[in-house]
Amino acid sequence: KDWTSTDRSANRPVGLNTVQLLRAASTGLGMSPVQCMKVAEHLYSAGYISYPRTETTRYSDTFDLAGALQEQATHPTWGKVARYILNSGRIRQPANGRDVGDHPPITPIR
Repeated sequence: KDWTSTDRSANRPVGLNTVQLLRAASTGLGMSPVQCMKVAEHLYSAGYISYPRTETTRYSDTFDLAGALQEQATHPTWGKVARYILNSGRIRQPANGRDVGDHPPITPIR
């Protein structure tokens, strides 16, 4: 059997807003919007994520992506991925999203 390969590319993602969070929790975890926001508020209160009620998907020009990845580099589950990205030297700012002037996109803090 012959194999062929094709090149594919993917666009960089935009920042996570509340609507995208609710959609991901529903399709990926089967959570209701109420359950999702309850968990998100708990994670925010415990200092794990930034404020979860936002419609903005654009990070500010001063957002420290390398610093955010470095913060995750020691995590036992996804730290290996964060370290790989940091060591690859291919860190790029997320794609330009939309700034509606409320809060920055939802971001892991620790």
